[in-house]
Amino acid sequence: WAPQEGHTALVHVFGGEVEVNGEKAVDGQMVVLERTAGEVHVTSASGASVLLLGGEPLNEPVARYGPFVMNTQAEIVQAFEEYQAGTLVR
Repeated sequence: WAPQEGHTALVHVFGGEVEVNGEKAVDGQMVVLERTAGEVHVTSASGASVLLLGGEPLNEPVARYGPFVMNTQAEIVQAFEEYQAGTLVR
């Protein structure tokens, strides 16, 4: 896999054990890669399940809490209030 230079790229391990460019990662761990061009090598001696993610960086603030991901903490509070009131848009 070869993500584009400048893109965010990561490997999340869901089961088993892998090496990502020589770095060991096990179930539940995530490897965040540098934003330089080049191939990413994922290997496993015993089999594993992984999720590969890559894309252009958002370049904006990110706030998260529980199931909510927004841009600011104020937006998180608003989302919780709307959820509790039953008015959160799906």
